[in-house]
Amino acid sequence: MKNHDEPSLFSDEFQSENQTEEIKVGSDAEDTVFRDLASYPDATQEEVMRRYYFIEWMRKELAGGWTQKNLDPLLDRAANELQLKAPKWRTLADWWKIYSQSGFKLISLVPKKTAGNRSLKVRNEMVFFDKALKRYLVPERPSIAAVYRYYSDVIRIENQNIVGNKIEALSYNGFYNRIKKLPAYDVKVARHGKYLADMEFNNINAHYPASRVLEKVEIDHTPLDLILLDDKHHFPIGRPYLTLLIDQFSRCIVGFYLGFKEPSYFSVMKALLNAIKPKNYISEQFPNIEKEWCCEGKMESLVVDNGAEFWSKSLEQACLELGIHIQYNPVRKPWLKPLVERTFRTINSKLTVSIPGKTFSNILQREEYDSKKDAVMHFSTFNEILHKWIIDVYHHEADSRKRSIPYLKWQEGINYLPPISYSPEDEKQLVIILGLKAKRQHRRGGFIYIDFVMIARYLLIIERCILQLLKY
Repeated sequence: MKNHDEPSLFSDEFQSENQTEEIKVGSDAEDTVFRDLASYPDATQEEVMRRYYFIEWMRKELAGGWTQKNLDPLLDRAANELQLKAPKWRTLADWWKIYSQSGFKLISLVPKKTAGNRSLKVRNEMVFFDKALKRYLVPERPSIAAVYRYYSDVIRIENQNIVGNKIEALSYNGFYNRIKKLPAYDVKVARHGKYLADMEFNNINAHYPASRVLEKVEIDHTPLDLILLDDKHHFPIGRPYLTLLIDQFSRCIVGFYLGFKEPSYFSVMKALLNAIKPKNYISEQFPNIEKEWCCEGKMESLVVDNGAEFWSKSLEQACLELGIHIQYNPVRKPWLKPLVERTFRTINSKLTVSIPGKTFSNILQREEYDSKKDAVMHFSTFNEILHKWIIDVYHHEADSRKRSIPYLKWQEGINYLPPISYSPEDEKQLVIILGLKAKRQHRRGGFIYIDFVMIARYLLIIERCILQLLKY
């Protein structure tokens, strides 16, 4: 079997340690015992069968010689049907050559042994690489250069005790390339933690995208980077909170609530009512808005995070009555609710960025800019601007990848499967169902409701008026 002594034929293929086709039991050639395939390791047997399957499949399908022109078009189809990794055309042709010249003996497809003691050297060197790798995959995050110095030092110390063949260390480039070939996600987990790894690699295996309008609606709150003025007294009243609902299928903003109370069930209730009910107030309240806000109807699932306002009994009971499922996302997994988070960033970066009275998340970025002093926009004005931006701009702009336009995607969705809408009678019942549930004590004069937040706000306005008068 002369062909078995050609180690270069399969230099790019499967390599195995200490494999030969014969075992010598004596000093004479007559004492040579030939091995059968079963005597090889399982990995070698699997590789032999892979080669055999590809050869037999190609023999049935091939029309012509074993050339690149004939083999290349068939390799992908063979790999799909056999569910095995396809070789290169040249490698497959070499397999066929050795197999046919051996008289079609299966043992001829055994991968050839690598000449010399290279596998032994590599195995010894890998022990030290594994030690260096353990030092690299730690939360302290040492640099590759620092780990390579450790790797080189350990091998140099070991070589001092070796007489004869020394262990050859990888060059820095070889060490660097080997590190870079490690699974990026596993490296990120070891050096930065699973949370940041999932964030970077968008591990969204629990996320199923919506297939129809209002199947999944995301909701969340954020304080806007802007200070607004009171419409009546013209004093700064602080940063407004925006509660936003966005449809996952169309990416349309289906409703929102803008106010100065910190996020609570009240904010959620007002935003839900705005999302579900028809937007008939737009044409009367904001005549400058050109297009239509057509988003309305009952959502199937409300995707929320773990904020206290989303765990309230009022929200749970209201959604049960309306037939809305509440989907709670796991903690610290914002990619399961990506659209509303991204829309908040868009509003703060595109809409509020140039309005006087802008605030800064980082106090160092503010420098000498006084947000309260420079605030000039009243709440009602910004409310109109926000409506106009959502209806006339956002809904009619393509996303960053130019894949779809929210308004057109919504129309496509409602033409396929329109959502459930409410009659005027149902809308009245809707307000009652979503109403804030609270207990009040009945007194002689009736029920008394005190809004302490509004009282505090007006006291603040009075205090500022007094301070202004004292200046004069």
